[in-house]
Amino acid sequence: EYTPDQQLDNNNFFGQIRVANPALKPETSQNWDFEIAYYTDSGGKATISYYTKDVKNATQDLTAIDSTPGFAQTIAALGLSPEDYANWRMVTSANALGVQNTSGWEFFVSQDFGILGDWGRRFSAFASFAMTDFPPPSPVEPYTLTNPDGTTATITPIVSPVATLRADRFGGAGLQYSGNRFSLQLRGTYK
Repeated sequence: EYTPDQQLDNNNFFGQIRVANPALKPETSQNWDFEIAYYTDSGGKATISYYTKDVKNATQDLTAIDSTPGFAQTIAALGLSPEDYANWRMVTSANALGVQNTSGWEFFVSQDFGILGDWGRRFSAFASFAMTDFPPPSPVEPYTLTNPDGTTATITPIVSPVATLRADRFGGAGLQYSGNRFSLQLRGTYK
């Protein structure tokens, strides 16, 4: 059950019940990564990378609320009273349909400060930027859940627009100190 502050952060639902799905298939993927790197004589490095990933049976969370078909039946099958769970949500997982492809580019540069002497080699600066092409969300279809008591319930998931918001551009930069037994990093990120 959520506290009042948590309710505000969770679309005003009173709480959440997570239902395990023993029928989940394992995710499998085929990945290809390519990278070109250039190393400078002064301790610098610049890389350009491209990657592509095909994921089969990707796991996705599905949410049903108390007013969607199957919610009351599943709550009752769990030995709970549906009336006690008004304005709650139920979350389960299912495998996405088809193969999802994600691909993108990554750029990275780094340079140590060895030009300032031996002590300068312990300090370095770095920056990175990534661009990713995410697949669209998998189609949402009714999902048949086998309840703990052996009955089945069909849940029609809802898709929250917040769940599909993802940063497809990401950058970072920072400074790093590396000693014999101690390292410290100051990093900033952009999404």
